[in-house]
Amino acid sequence: RLENNGNNLTTGSLLSLESNATSPENGIVQLNANNIGNGKLMSINADSLSDGTAVYISNQGNGLSGGSLLHLSTNAVGSNNGVVRLDGNEITSGKAAVINTQKLTTGKALEISTNEDLTSGKLLDVSTSSTQAKNPISFTANKMVNGTVVSIEADDLSDGSAVKITGGSNTMGTGSLLNIESNTNSASNGIVRIDADNIGDGSAMTVAGGKDVSTGSLLNVLSKSTDAVVGVFQVVAEALSSGRAMLIKTDELVD
Repeated sequence: RLENNGNNLTTGSLLSLESNATSPENGIVQLNANNIGNGKLMSINADSLSDGTAVYISNQGNGLSGGSLLHLSTNAVGSNNGVVRLDGNEITSGKAAVINTQKLTTGKALEISTNEDLTSGKLLDVSTSSTQAKNPISFTANKMVNGTVVSIEADDLSDGSAVKITGGSNTMGTGSLLNIESNTNSASNGIVRIDADNIGDGSAMTVAGGKDVSTGSLLNVLSKSTDAVVGVFQVVAEALSSGRAMLIKTDELVD
């Protein structure tokens, strides 16, 4: 047991261990308590901590490659509370977790991988029950000029969906399930673009449903332009030699 009842400890340490070992397989410090079922193997209390750090691991060298500053391993098959758990239920502002990688170029700040058996589970699950949430998930890359902010690859996808948005009450007012805004005044490739050069059958875009449409529309194109030279709605098929540029079927139309 080590005690320090004074308040003068600054650059000193209550416990200091030193070793010149280069490959300690079992650790410089080892704790064995394999019979523990409940309780805590190690407890750190720092109730008055404000600007300091309860646990600080430093690596000032630049040789870290295949190693890790913190490595947790478990054979648990049903960890309901998580192998790593962070509780900060009283936090109202600030951040619960921070990853700083200022000079990262080709690497990854966070990687979740090596899963092969996923079915109804999730590699990443973010949820909130707040009714006032403005943007629970936010990506900011305002200085980005080229590249892709979010990339989703699903090369073998056949019957599923790469992105699925479900929601909306019985009557949606000013809200939208998908809202895309841009301040550009010249979009040569379109604000929204779908490339499907190899499609032979089916549709690149389908709007389905609307069996109860009366005063509404399945497709609504609005423009405030007073001089639309090439048309508010434009279909370009310059290589078309036979067939139809547009097909509208209304077999049951009466009035």
